[in-house]
Amino acid sequence: MSAAAGLTNDFQVNQNPVKKDVLQDAEKPTDSKIKVITKKAFEIFKEVYDFVYAKNPITQKRQFWVIPTSFEKLVGSWMYASYVVNEGGKTFDEESARLVQEIGQDLTKKTKRGLNWQFTQIRSQEINAFCLPGGKICIYDGIIEGIKKVNIEGYADLSKEDKIAAVLSHEIIHAEARHVARKIEKLFVINLILIGIKVCTDIFINVFRVNTDEKQMKKEKLYLDIAKFVTEHLTTLFTKSYMLAGSRAQEYEADKYGMYLMKDNGYNPKAALWLQEFLIKRELETSDWIKKIYEFFSTHPGAKNRLEKNRETLNEIEEKKVL
Repeated sequence: MSAAAGLTNDFQVNQNPVKKDVLQDAEKPTDSKIKVITKKAFEIFKEVYDFVYAKNPITQKRQFWVIPTSFEKLVGSWMYASYVVNEGGKTFDEESARLVQEIGQDLTKKTKRGLNWQFTQIRSQEINAFCLPGGKICIYDGIIEGIKKVNIEGYADLSKEDKIAAVLSHEIIHAEARHVARKIEKLFVINLILIGIKVCTDIFINVFRVNTDEKQMKKEKLYLDIAKFVTEHLTTLFTKSYMLAGSRAQEYEADKYGMYLMKDNGYNPKAALWLQEFLIKRELETSDWIKKIYEFFSTHPGAKNRLEKNRETLNEIEEKKVL
């Protein structure tokens, strides 16, 4: 073997391990790549987490967020026109209707969810206002007339605009805090649980049924029917009680944050107290026992309870002004 050939072979022998190491290093992800992948995975997880378990824009508390805002807008737009017609149509009082729209737009200029806000005055003497998903809000002639005509001692410093703002701000918070969407989500979860319980119960009954005697089977069926009847009614009662409690909590929440919304937009939050005093005057026209029954089944707390809560909120607002 020549010297040149020997050198060539030595060179090849020495080169092979180097090439192998280089290839192995190339196949291994570098630290920077691992960091990039980890960071990206964390960002994706955070986006999913923030979407599904998002912060409520009003309370800043995290809540499971199943229904997207786009769906709320769609449902609200679909329901709105028919609701207005069914409730009596638009008011003939154009001046008040224009004022309602102006105050509503003023109150919603700082809201965060980008809802399609719409404010309509309904031609009905009912003392009421309501909010549909997506920012569709209605106020009735009855409450507007009450605002114009009913004077309550201790509230002479309030303007008509303040009182209208008290009604609208409450409904705006219902929309902005996703109260309607939250009810739908809760009902959806409850129904899933109830379906699961029913399926498991049926499976258990069919798998573990051992009686073959006809009389025993009839007796067993009777007991099962009674058990199902009781279970269904108990679950219905639980669901309604749970939803009522949630609705009342939402009313208190809408009252409280509605007052802050008024204050932030230059309206007097004391008007929220006037509104409850106005409702109390109406309640006095109803007998006590009817009033108690109504309040027990109502989605709204009694006006007296709401008045006390509103006083507490007003004190909070005034204390923060001093600070």
